[in-house]
Amino acid sequence: MLALAGLAFVGYAVPRHADPPSLGLHTLEHLLRMLATAWGGAAERVRQDGWPAALGLATAALVAVTAGALARAARRGPAPAASLGLLALLAGLVAAAAAGAYGRAFANQPGGGPVMRSFVTLLSPLLPLVYLAWLRVGGRVAARLRGVLFLGAVAAAWPNFTHGEEQARGWFGPQGMIRYDLYARLPATALAEKYAWYISPLSPAPDLGELRRLQAANIGPFRYLAPERPLRETALTWSASGAVAHPAGGFTPDERLGSGLVRVAFTPAGPIDGVLLRYTLSPGGTDGHARYDRPTPEGRPPDRLIHLNALAPGEGRAVRLWVGPGCEGLTLTFAGPTRLQLLELTGLTYDPLP
Repeated sequence: MLALAGLAFVGYAVPRHADPPSLGLHTLEHLLRMLATAWGGAAERVRQDGWPAALGLATAALVAVTAGALARAARRGPAPAASLGLLALLAGLVAAAAAGAYGRAFANQPGGGPVMRSFVTLLSPLLPLVYLAWLRVGGRVAARLRGVLFLGAVAAAWPNFTHGEEQARGWFGPQGMIRYDLYARLPATALAEKYAWYISPLSPAPDLGELRRLQAANIGPFRYLAPERPLRETALTWSASGAVAHPAGGFTPDERLGSGLVRVAFTPAGPIDGVLLRYTLSPGGTDGHARYDRPTPEGRPPDRLIHLNALAPGEGRAVRLWVGPGCEGLTLTFAGPTRLQLLELTGLTYDPLP
């Protein structure tokens, strides 16, 4: 096992940071926030930006008391080897939390980096280990402390359940959209362009191979992935309205609002799969988001995000937005004041499947 662990570091080079974190108050603050995640994802709802973080401080105190009890039991208890093993496991989890805190407290900012939800999985054994430790070390306070831990776990169960349900709904939204478009027989190129922000957010280009591998493996609705086929441009009747009409053409979101919306309504001559949007966005402006509304058999859902940063600044740009049949308009959102000029809007329609 040690040899395998050593092989993992063969060729490893310590990454260099422009502003590396340093041990100090920021790291300690972040460590307490990390320890609080042992109570589950619902710990995010507990105010953690104060100093010291109350939930993390309580968890640290509980771990310290447990470590002290295990250390005493390891020296003169009835089962020193078991107590020493539990102490080693406890130290390992705290060390993992400390390493994560050091890594996340980048740039030495007071808040550090966000406590990622993945750390909940890493630190979830911490409280069960404390519970098992008190079963082992016993003592006069053991029964009372075990009861407090049990009641605390029960109290945290429901908030964690609702928190997990909220997270699952957030993930289910894009997955439901992908499933709907697969059943609508959208080909891989359109799916990859439309959901690159979700399928491969770190990749500069959409990944067609991953979609086709899922189809080849007959995974769920990906078996319905349609083959590529010719794409035709169709005429659209469209109109746009924005926060403020610009004298030279286009729309300028109201600077007082800090954000702006440009609504584009269109009437296709027939069913369309997407639209080709040609536009000019002032170079000093911010990237735009595009949303659309499309009816489904279950009724009209909330607005759907098409692309993250779909509209990049520049002159004479073009972007394909895959909206699917039934869509009658777009809402373009900008995070800051900018000027948008819509040059052309064209429908895109795939040839029918044979």
